[in-house]
Order: sequence, then structure tokens, then C-alpha cells
Amino acid sequence: MRLPQHKKAYDEETPIGEALINALEELKRADHQVYVSLKYTRTVDVIKNILNRFINATKSAIDAYLLYAIEKKKLGEMPGSVMECISTFRSLASERPELVSFINLYIYMRNMNRSEYERFGEFRRNVTMRITLDGATHDLTIDAMYELNRRTIAFVTAIRDIILSGEKP
Repeated sequence: MRLPQHKKAYDEETPIGEALINALEELKRADHQVYVSLKYTRTVDVIKNILNRFINATKSAIDAYLLYAIEKKKLGEMPGSVMECISTFRSLASERPELVSFINLYIYMRNMNRSEYERFGEFRRNVTMRITLDGATHDLTIDAMYELNRRTIAFVTAIRDIILSGEKP
């Protein structure tokens, strides 16, 4: 999936524009790390860094959506904590199941990022970041990072398209 390009249809000086730019910039960096850095270095540190970038890009996109909802008078004020933002986003985007399902993945990525992990197969094609989360073992591999990249790009692009089209939040 291609990265979304910057469109000048929104004012970059506004908080919404700034949040969208931040999300797109994080995606651009993550995409480069997935397709270049991870390909050549193949370390768990790169996987961890990419995961952080996906989380940051998603958070910026959620912030842009919530700011857009405030602008459209669908929301009174910006929620304080991340979990409040997620809950508010879920209620606002309840008519868009693809956005709500990605939020579950976002929470999963946040939990994975905070969990203890082990390194396997570094400097090889099968580099793996093994995470134990809620008693279950989860493996993050190069292929899993490709899939997370694709889904994160789709999410941020959907948010950007909603904002640029002027649809109701």
C-alpha cells in the first residue's frame, strides 16, 4: 500500500493540520524503517522502533480526528488521557467498523510495546521479537511488521480522507 501524500487542502498551522502532518511523517519514517532498515539490519531494536512509530502515527491520527470532531461541534473538548481518547474515538467512529477494529489493534500494539520481550534470530531473515502478553506468547517478525505497516497506513489514510472530505466525524 502506498503512503498517503501530503495534500495542501488543510491548513498546516491549525492543530488538525499539525496532527495530520505528524501522523504522515511518522508513517513515512516507519515505512522507511520497515522496507530499508529492517531489511538490512534485521534487529529487534529496529522492530521495537517501528512499533513505536506505528503507535505514534496512530495517536496523531486519533488526535486529528478528535480535533476535527471538536471543530464540527460533535465533541466538547479534547479528552485528557490516551484511554479516554480511545473511548471517545470509538463512540464517534462507531459507524465505521474498519476504524473501530483498528483501535483494538492499536491497544494491542501499545500493550506489546510495554511488555517484556526476547530476541530471536537477529541478523537473520527470521528475526523475531517474542513478547509474553497476558500469559500468551506473540511473535513480531518482518512479515508481521509489513502487515502492521499496511494496516496503519490504511487507518491514517482513512482518517485523512474523512477530514479532507468534510464528512461528519
